[in-house]
Amino acid sequence: MSGEIFLGNMDKRRPLIAVIVSEADRSFICEALNVIQKELFAADMDAAVFSTLLTRYEELSIENKLFDIVNYDIIDGFIVFLKGLHGDGVRESLSAKLEKLDKPVIYMDEFVPGENNTVFDYIELADAAAAHLSDIHSVKTAAYVDGNDASEYYECLKNNFIAALKRKGITVPKELEFYGRELSGNFSEIVDKMISFGMPDAALCSSDHSAAALIGELSRRNVRVPEDIIIMGCCSGEPYKTSALNISSVKRDPAKIAANAARRIISAIKGVPFVPYEGASSKFVNGFSCGCGNIDLLSLSEAAKKEMMPYSPDGFDSCYNYMQEELISAPTFIDFLWKLDWYTFYINGLKGFWLCLNDNIMHTSAAVTEYTDDMDMPYARLNGKGSVDENRKFSRSQMLPYIFEDRDEPAAFIFTPLHFDYGNL
Repeated sequence: MSGEIFLGNMDKRRPLIAVIVSEADRSFICEALNVIQKELFAADMDAAVFSTLLTRYEELSIENKLFDIVNYDIIDGFIVFLKGLHGDGVRESLSAKLEKLDKPVIYMDEFVPGENNTVFDYIELADAAAAHLSDIHSVKTAAYVDGNDASEYYECLKNNFIAALKRKGITVPKELEFYGRELSGNFSEIVDKMISFGMPDAALCSSDHSAAALIGELSRRNVRVPEDIIIMGCCSGEPYKTSALNISSVKRDPAKIAANAARRIISAIKGVPFVPYEGASSKFVNGFSCGCGNIDLLSLSEAAKKEMMPYSPDGFDSCYNYMQEELISAPTFIDFLWKLDWYTFYINGLKGFWLCLNDNIMHTSAAVTEYTDDMDMPYARLNGKGSVDENRKFSRSQMLPYIFEDRDEPAAFIFTPLHFDYGNL
């Protein structure tokens, strides 16, 4: 297969749906993508997921270049997590392109209902929290803690939570509404103000992260949780899952909005009736901080063990512990690629992996901030077999040649950016 050049075959075998998102590793988005893919696969459709990583916010502009790879002509429909995209003008630019297309576009987790929006039910989320505080713990007064007044998401949470508490007869005094950029993250000051005003029966936080911080500051002042005050978090397991401290919380389930987004796309493309997904969007999660659960000593002990042995995060030595050192110590680019092949061998469920680079990127010293029209594919792994070829090329307009090859079943292709030194693609 030496020097193979793909000639731009654009003959798709099935409809191709693009999913545009940022930080697909976040638990809520990851679960949503899983549901979307299953719905599309059941309808015999392929998915192309374009996701930035955003490990550093100073890399926003270079990461968002990923969306330049999207070939709008060969995509049949779009599912877009628009509110989660970051960077100057990226939402506006993408929206303008999509509005010009005569193709179905569904926006995920929007706050305003509409024909092309799937809206998460934050009223249901807030009601689940308020019902537990009222019906199980007879809470009469509560504090609302944390949030950013410049954020549409946090504003939505605050309004819905306070309204839900009010419907249950729970009072949130203005003095106990801790909300806004000037207080966000300053939990020491928040706890001092709570004690000064008079401790409420409970505190409802906008995230489990905030709840954990609040519990820590209360503990510093010998205020017991849940004996002296109940603490409830929000959006359990977000943005990343942890079981180290089982905080009482409410969990967002993305299945409803994700399935409905996919089903609207399927309905528009195949002309079949739209059948909405039936199911709850939220549920209460028992934890120690309201008294309905115990501190999870097993998870805490596992977390402690991992801190004691940071290079064996699963309790045993792993070949991945030194992957970075192994890769960067490769004497040649070919050796690097074969080392990469060795590491991809152990990734479960991986049917295909392609390393695509700008044309001649290994032979230029200038900063490269745009994708070239022709792309190199020096490494590929497909169906358990890896191959290395420095001369293998394809047209960027294809996005990925394998999309157009014969396959017996639909597939999901995940595109994510690779860049170096904050400025090279």
